[in-house]
Amino acid sequence: MGERDPHLFQRLFDDDSVSSGGVPVADALSQHERDRGAPFRAMIGSLVVPAGALDEVAAMTKEDAPGSVAITLRVAEPAAAEAAVAAVADIAAVRLEALDVALPDGVEPGSVVPALTFAGRPARTHVALPYDWRSRSLVKELAGTGLGAKLRVGGRAGQRPSDELVAASLVDIALAGVACKVVGVDRGLADAVARPGYERTGVLNLLVAADAACDGADQDEIVQILRAGDSGLMDAVLFLDPAVREVLQVVGVVDVDGLVDDLVHHGLVPVDHQQVS
Repeated sequence: MGERDPHLFQRLFDDDSVSSGGVPVADALSQHERDRGAPFRAMIGSLVVPAGALDEVAAMTKEDAPGSVAITLRVAEPAAAEAAVAAVADIAAVRLEALDVALPDGVEPGSVVPALTFAGRPARTHVALPYDWRSRSLVKELAGTGLGAKLRVGGRAGQRPSDELVAASLVDIALAGVACKVVGVDRGLADAVARPGYERTGVLNLLVAADAACDGADQDEIVQILRAGDSGLMDAVLFLDPAVREVLQVVGVVDVDGLVDDLVHHGLVPVDHQQVS
């Protein structure tokens, strides 16, 4: 296989082990620090921290250098964002790089942008698509504001959005010119058989799907890309427009080391990036 764009995976992977994986904050901080010193450090983004864990982060980083811990702050609703961002400013060691915003039941799409329009809000802010009647309206509200969307993919069968729903959302996002973050990915390529009961698309699938959506691919075409697990899909990485990273900005990953190992296995990153146990 030829060479891919060397910037394709640059700071693509946020460490979501605390917020989505349930890893204790102390363990996650230690592991994130090790990853930032690993051969694959250029691929690592920030540590995702729920707003409710800020006190714990403050206590564990009080001896660290100012601004040495990069985080993405996750809040439970748009109305909670401004106060949570202000709280981060009181933690000297923490550098706020991004904001993840959930959209609980009952929150109307039209209320999101006003709630997230405040001084100090990170430029990279993503609002979770609820995968219900509000999703398409939310994308329209986000268009032209600089705010992005967050898509959840993967997970146990019956508890995850369908490939059709994810594909439709990618089409809507591309048409609206809205950037996105994706969570729930832990593979380089789609794999529906590694763990029975799970269906998992991969990082490469999502990058190719986002690129295709920007080129005008329809929902059915994108569904096929999301499901493709054959090695032939890897060749598509050579033809990806580098601008795809302006669309798919970041991927939240629970097990960064495991994902990097899988990318090594598929020949997508150098073998020296693999972890040695």
